[in-house]
Amino acid sequence: MRPRAFLAAGAALSLAACLPAPEPAAEPVAESVEPPFGPGPDAIEGEAFDAVVSGTGTWDGAALPETARLVVEVRDLTRPPEGGDLVLKEEFPVSSGSTAAFSGTVSKFDLIPGGNLILRAQIQDGSAILYASDGDVDIADSGETAGLEVPMFNPEDLARGRPAQMITPAGTAYMCGGEPLTIAIDASAAYVTFGDGTSVKLDKLDAVVGGAALFSNGRFVVEQTSAGIRFGRGRATPVVCTAD
Repeated sequence: MRPRAFLAAGAALSLAACLPAPEPAAEPVAESVEPPFGPGPDAIEGEAFDAVVSGTGTWDGAALPETARLVVEVRDLTRPPEGGDLVLKEEFPVSSGSTAAFSGTVSKFDLIPGGNLILRAQIQDGSAILYASDGDVDIADSGETAGLEVPMFNPEDLARGRPAQMITPAGTAYMCGGEPLTIAIDASAAYVTFGDGTSVKLDKLDAVVGGAALFSNGRFVVEQTSAGIRFGRGRATPVVCTAD
């Protein structure tokens, strides 16, 4: 009987040697997460990330008290209001001038794929509302949360149904890179009126080399030199404007 036992054991060892080695377990695949907005510079593909909401509130009017504050709220309309749709609320100081910068972060844990973020801004002095955005700014329209420009108006004008048009000095019609604009320049500011009738005020900055006058609100630029006028958007190179 003992020889048969040895034979059986030998056969089992030979069979085991012929069997293929088991394949290693597959690595778990991370579930892809659709980000609601563009990732930051340190974001890893497929990961959720915080969204920085930043920009400038602009208005045109009298000087504001030192105690005035810019109040910015961001809400997600895909959340039920009773459950809390407010994802960001911060206050920012308002210095002299007609602009105030804001920047806040919405946590990645408060962002959901396909969410509809909207922003509302007010300038308040205590409980008094001095200026307010014309309704809600739909951030999801562009998918961008940084570099927003929020025009603000007198609440009485908003209550009448439409913000009052900015009062600008008489300007000159120009064609700037194929875009029709009306540009007026005075001692402290430049006023640009676009084809749809909206206007922006650009404050005069320090004189640049060559004696040119530079006007900007951080988003638009007007350069006035002895050779004429140039107009630019953002960081793009300003284009020559010719009188229309």
